[in-house]
Amino acid sequence: MYLYGPLAAHLYTGENQTGAIHYTLAYPISVPDTFEISTPTPQGPMVMRRSLKPLASDLRWPASCALPEVELELGVDAFGVRAHHPVDLAVSMCTDFTAEDQASILSMVNARLITASRFDLAWADSLGEAEPSPRDLEIRSRVMGMLASVRD
Repeated sequence: MYLYGPLAAHLYTGENQTGAIHYTLAYPISVPDTFEISTPTPQGPMVMRRSLKPLASDLRWPASCALPEVELELGVDAFGVRAHHPVDLAVSMCTDFTAEDQASILSMVNARLITASRFDLAWADSLGEAEPSPRDLEIRSRVMGMLASVRD
């Protein structure tokens, strides 16, 4: 199972909790509709439930997704759980760019998990041969603005 979306960002930063699990499966297995993960937080355990939207196939990903994934030890013996690299997560969140996506990207930027040069390469890679739309350019500009606001 590969986690993406705000849950994966939360596992990197501990911020912007979400109640939805966005994931893809490396190979077909049956996962119940009631699938949940419980994670400890300072406020007590938080239960995250499976979400069917957005579909991973609808997201924009860098063509290579060459950055390393992070293997997560969540005590799930039946299958491995991994989170995509923060740069790949940020690019995928540019698909919908919801307020929750923006908050997750900002938390990863503030934690210095994303650099402007890596984001820009992955973002361009996700477009492939396609010309960016005005919306794509606006989203890229907003993410680059987030990255520029972080000072060493």
